[in-house]
Amino acid sequence: MVINFIRSCSLYLTFRFGLLILPSLGFSQNTNSNYHWNNNGIIVKLNLIPNQVINFDDDNSTNAIVKSLKLQKLKKLTGGGHLLELSQSSYSNFLTHGNKLIKMGSPLFKEGGMLKALPGGIIVSFKEGISENEIKSLCDVYNLKLNKKYSIDGEPAVWFIDTAAGLESLRLSNIMVENHSNLVLKSRPNFWQPINTKELKLSDIKINRVK
Repeated sequence: MVINFIRSCSLYLTFRFGLLILPSLGFSQNTNSNYHWNNNGIIVKLNLIPNQVINFDDDNSTNAIVKSLKLQKLKKLTGGGHLLELSQSSYSNFLTHGNKLIKMGSPLFKEGGMLKALPGGIIVSFKEGISENEIKSLCDVYNLKLNKKYSIDGEPAVWFIDTAAGLESLRLSNIMVENHSNLVLKSRPNFWQPINTKELKLSDIKINRVK
């Protein structure tokens, strides 16, 4: 799933400023997280928001998840997707098994004052002189697909590379810049940020119950 790349590209160029988001959504913060992304050699910590998962799939998928996981809270996000509150056991299972539990799911993180999630995809710029064939060969090592190349005046070309949603995209982004520095100039996950939320009751979600 590719989130609006114009927005992603803007984040790529101006990540230090971030998007305007609601300053407080009532979440507690887990500061004992070891998750991070590598920002051109600078390790940026990502703190998990406990038990909170963003589902980027459609409403039908969300309905099925609501039914199978018996959620207690659900919020629809105007920036796309649904915020799901899982039980501790379901959340631990999700962190371990990821897309096997929720196909288009991502943990919710906090970086500084910004909430972030991982809808899938990484944004990579390669060093000058690296050919497209070399880029494709690198992607083949990790079974990744080049999605599209974007050229920005005065900046190295930027590639959007498809990955699974969630922690896998974070892992692959770090691998690119940490293990392939001879080819890669910069790499970052395709971060998504919520703009607003609307609280939903479980009764608002139509579920086809099994008889």
